[in-house]
Order: sequence, then C-alpha cells, then structure tokens
Amino acid sequence: MEDVCEYLITKDPSFVAMLISYQAEAASFPPPFFLDASISMNPTTWWKAVKKCGVPYDFVELALQLLSTTASSAFIERILSRYGRIHTKIQKRLGNEKTAKLVFCHRILRGLCDLDY
Repeated sequence: MEDVCEYLITKDPSFVAMLISYQAEAASFPPPFFLDASISMNPTTWWKAVKKCGVPYDFVELALQLLSTTASSAFIERILSRYGRIHTKIQKRLGNEKTAKLVFCHRILRGLCDLDY
C-alpha cells in the first residue's frame, strides 16, 4: 500500500485522498457503487460510471490506464529477471532503490535503453 501511495503522490498528491475515500466508501464514491451488482460488473465499466458521478477525471483516467496495461509481457519479465539476479539473498542489503539503479545501469550498458537528457 505504501508503494501505491508513493506512486499516486508522484502523479498527483490529491490522488492519495481519493484512494482513501474509495477505501472508506466515502462521499466521492456513492453507496450504490459498492452493492454486489456493481462490484461484479466489468471494472472498466465501473470506473466509467464513477467518472460520471463527479470523481476527478484524472483519477479515473489513471485507474482506466492501469486496468488496460498488460498483466504480463516479456519486457517486464526480463527486467524482473535482472532484478532477481542483482538482488540476491547475499546482496539484500543493497535495498530496492540501489538495486533499481543497478538494473537501469545494466540496461544502459546492454544498449537496451536510451538516456533522456
């Protein structure tokens, strides 16, 4: 949950408040959206309906983008594989941030990524 909040803060700090509001089933998200019939519907349809009820457009668009991402792809699998090779049991003291930087450096050295200047 902490990672989600950190990600939302990078997008827009008000998104964290929207997430908390969603979890609490509060005013921004009307009670009918949490009935069994609503919960069993397609998530994309649910978010499109929420958008019509006054939930901020950017928050709903972020949710729809996350729903439309591919759950698994070879690219992500390769990155996770590299991450696993660098962040072994012996090297756990590196921490996630340093490991992510090493994975990025590995990608640069292999020519798989361009630097943005």
